[in-house]
Order: sequence, then structure tokens, then C-alpha cells
Amino acid sequence: MAKKKATLLSIEDLNMGIEFVPTGIAGFDYHYKGVAVGKLIEVFGAEDVGKSTFGFYLIKAFLEHFPEKKVLFIDFEKKLDSNYLAIIGLDMSRILYADYDTIEEALESVRGSEGISLVVVDSLAAASTKQEMEGSIEDANMGVKARKVGQALRMLMGELNRNKITMLIINQIRDNIGSYGGGITTPGGHSPKHHAILRLFVTKAKWDSNKLGQLMNIHVNKNHAGKKGITVSVHIDQTRVWEGLPPIDPVLELVNLAVSEKMLNQRGAYYYWTETDEQNLAQGFDNLVGYFKVNEEELMRLKDLVYLTDEE
Repeated sequence: MAKKKATLLSIEDLNMGIEFVPTGIAGFDYHYKGVAVGKLIEVFGAEDVGKSTFGFYLIKAFLEHFPEKKVLFIDFEKKLDSNYLAIIGLDMSRILYADYDTIEEALESVRGSEGISLVVVDSLAAASTKQEMEGSIEDANMGVKARKVGQALRMLMGELNRNKITMLIINQIRDNIGSYGGGITTPGGHSPKHHAILRLFVTKAKWDSNKLGQLMNIHVNKNHAGKKGITVSVHIDQTRVWEGLPPIDPVLELVNLAVSEKMLNQRGAYYYWTETDEQNLAQGFDNLVGYFKVNEEELMRLKDLVYLTDEE
């Protein structure tokens, strides 16, 4: 491979503007604009907290934002459910699926990729290395994955930025048994957390009004493209999936954000557009969500209020 000559730029000519893609999750988009294009994002957490679901919604957002491009999904966990993706509303014809076994194969495939807007790695913890695959179970492979991931990311970061390819790494957590007092860590070494422009720690909580649902709490541990420290709670309703509906209700999330940020006025159990309105929208939160589901014009007005306020 020919050595590439470095390009020298004047600081005045350097454009540091960052393009964002809204995720479609109202609370996250309102506080953080979405995710940055051409950068590395890491999402990590325990099992069954919503990490992959967040990744699927991000795929949907990038397919809609870049209609001329495709998404590459690298599945190390080998448990992708295409029916679940269809329910969320993903265009399956524009998703390239790769089931590589090793990190080397997967990340090498990203180099030189054309027509790709997003690469999703699910998950880094489940990925193996060539050394592991070619050896035996008895072999010691301590630190091999970390070295390979670090090397790959050093080679990829510039290419991702130049070609505006965003990479989402989904990772798991492990007990850090070697540290004083315990704690948690993530597989793959420290390179992902250092290279990432955005790191999201995802936990879950009980959704009191839905026995089968849960709250996905998104904590922003690192953000070099904006503020951090605001936890976004997202309702994941499994009963909707059984009915053929996406697990995240976009209207519920939008209304919940508008109420919590006081974009809608609440007097007792009643909700109004403004403090001076005499005609209420609905009584009770559930009825308020139902009101916006059957009134398309009012829903668009609420969307404009949320997203245009953020832009301004």
C-alpha cells in the first residue's frame, strides 16, 4: 500500500463543525442532538438493558438520514432476529450483514468501505481473535484482544472521519476482579473509550405502570461533542412487540419529554398548551398520549416545539 502524504491545512481552513443524526428517541435528541457523524460511539452495560435495541434504532435513524447509503451490521453474538428489526421498521434491503468470527476480519472489512453511513459492532465482548480461533482452549490469550482492537482503531479513525462513517461499538461489562474494591470494566481494552467521542452507559429500571416493560436509562459518561450528565430514561414496552409494534412508543417519549421539560402546562390532572388556555388537552398522562396519537396536526405542533426549540 502506497504511503499517503500528509496534508497541511491552515487553522482558518479547518472546519470543526460536527454533523449530528437524531436517533428518533426524543429525550436523547433533545438533550444531545443525536450522535455525531464520522465518529466512534460506544454503548456498554449489563445484559438485557437495551443496548442492542438502541443500536437498532440508530440503524433506522441513519438509514433515514442517509437514504443513498447502507449500514453494515457485524454480528459477533449470532443472535440477530430479523423479525424484530422488521417490527422496528428497518429497511432490510439496505442492511449489510456480516457474521465474522474474528476482530481482524471484521474491522479490516470496514477499511475501504464505500456507500456505508454506519457500522454497528454487536458486541465487542463476543468477538474473538485469530490467535484464539487458531489455538486451543488451554492457550492463554491475555491482552490479545485489547492489542488488536487498539491497532484496528488507530488505523480506522482517520478513515471514518474522512468518509463520514459512524461506528457504534456495543460492549458488555465485566467484574474488575483485579482492582481494589472491585468495580466493573469493559472487554477490549482502553482504546474504545479513548477513541470514542460519545460513551453511553446503559442501565435498566422497573417501569411501574407496565409489568412487562422496563426503563432504559442512558447515562452519558463521555461526550466531546456537547454536554453530558443528563440521564435519559426511555420506555421499552415488550407487549407492543407482540402486537407488531416497535418496542419504543415515539409519541409516549415525545409527550413525556414535553411534560418533564414543561413545554406543556399542567394544572392538577389536566394538561394545556399554555398557562392561559381554558380548554384542556386531556386529563391524565395516558389520556394525553392518546390525544396526540389521534390528532396528527397537534402531534406535529408538539414535534416542532421539541426539535425547533433545541435547534434554536
